[in-house]
Amino acid sequence: MISNMNHWDRGKMDLYPNCFSTGDILLSDLKTDKNTLSLWKFEDDQEKNDLIVAMAMSRQHIQKLVYVVMDDTGINKRGIPLEDEIGNADGIVKEDILKKHVNMTNIDFWRLGYVAEYLCDLVKEDKGHSFVSEKQLYQLIKDRAQNGIIDVEQMNGSLRESYLKRVAEEKAKTEKLANKK
Repeated sequence: MISNMNHWDRGKMDLYPNCFSTGDILLSDLKTDKNTLSLWKFEDDQEKNDLIVAMAMSRQHIQKLVYVVMDDTGINKRGIPLEDEIGNADGIVKEDILKKHVNMTNIDFWRLGYVAEYLCDLVKEDKGHSFVSEKQLYQLIKDRAQNGIIDVEQMNGSLRESYLKRVAEEKAKTEKLANKK
């Protein structure tokens, strides 16, 4: 299972003495909706990259994406039910990807604390906590757009503009290099 955790970027954590994570970090990325937390499940690196792109589809710009990989055992051990739900990722047209979405359900005060503790443990132990750079994310999106996984016209407006701007810049750079030859 993978979840978007942008505020868990170790390089940007605003910590104070004897503190690993702050309430702001926890609450900004552990926002619930109808007492659920959104996750995506994957089997291999290809699926993981598809889901990183799916998570990025909710953003306003192409930018570094920090994520945490959790295992089913770690979630189940904490008594948190999982429920499949078709994901929402503007621009993703391949239904197989959207079917990889799952929710942690019945999130209450205690379960939210268990999730926070689990995530802190994963990050502290440097297990499953990673990121894709802005450049890598652009390439992942571009590859999926070229392969028909993303319909650029269906991407949210500002993300689409950010993507198309980069495509245009890349094209101009390529043309400039070609003209020098």
